[in-house]
Amino acid sequence: MISESDKPTSSREARRVLVLFAIFVLCIGAAWWLGSYRGRALACGEEIIDEMRQTGLHAAWPDRAWAGWFLISRGGRNVGWQVRFRQPRPGGGFAGGEMRVELSATGPMRLTSRWLLNDQASAGTYLSDVSILSRSGTVLLRRAMYSARIHLEQGLLNVQQHIHGRKYVSQADEPAGYIPEGTMDIVLGLVARHKTTAKFRMILDSQPPEGEWTRFVVVELAYCDDIKPLSPGGSVVRVTIAKQKQLYFLDKTGLVEKHTSDQSQELAVTRAKVLAEFPDAANMLAEFQQR
Repeated sequence: MISESDKPTSSREARRVLVLFAIFVLCIGAAWWLGSYRGRALACGEEIIDEMRQTGLHAAWPDRAWAGWFLISRGGRNVGWQVRFRQPRPGGGFAGGEMRVELSATGPMRLTSRWLLNDQASAGTYLSDVSILSRSGTVLLRRAMYSARIHLEQGLLNVQQHIHGRKYVSQADEPAGYIPEGTMDIVLGLVARHKTTAKFRMILDSQPPEGEWTRFVVVELAYCDDIKPLSPGGSVVRVTIAKQKQLYFLDKTGLVEKHTSDQSQELAVTRAKVLAEFPDAANMLAEFQQR
């Protein structure tokens, strides 16, 4: 029998149990919703990659050579430039690449990449290199930071990386929702067209493998209807990699007009505008493309 003095304590204990039970139910519900959301986003990513492969790269890219030039700025000051290029291959598919030169605390940093892909983006090769540049008289010197070679064929990825002087070799089956190197522009456009949120898998050149197995990161692309595009008919897609957020502003054809991150901004401009500020850009690009 409960005495009169024990009744308030028992009532408080009952309320405490109810509150704890309610918190438990909410946690279970939140975990279920989060798992369901992640599952839907990953499934959507797989569907977008399947769509890209079924329609072929030629459905998104014109059958002609293309180059896009960008000025890189930080704190309102232009600190570098970037050019991205591609062209159709005679036997089908596309070849492309990128060159980016940007001032850093240790000197100008240069990123170069090349890729080859068949029209279904199911086979191809990607090469990249990131170096710090310096000059000794007229000679351009470079200090390698990291590089990568990724080969995709018959659903298998073979990866070689050099990161700060150490060599890594790894391989893995191509995971569902994997973005083949060179196709990010198409994936951005498809996410914008479907006005959706999707998750994909990528390889970061600067991240070593897990033993003999290639390391993949999950990247989220989300259509943003709350941010105004730069041009009529355009769109904005938020990209999140390891909690770092970036914004891509696309025009109505899907071309990138602006790319912003916490550190810098890239704005699409003409080739002439880049060369007016960075005259060495033309020679550096020509030398790279002749290799």
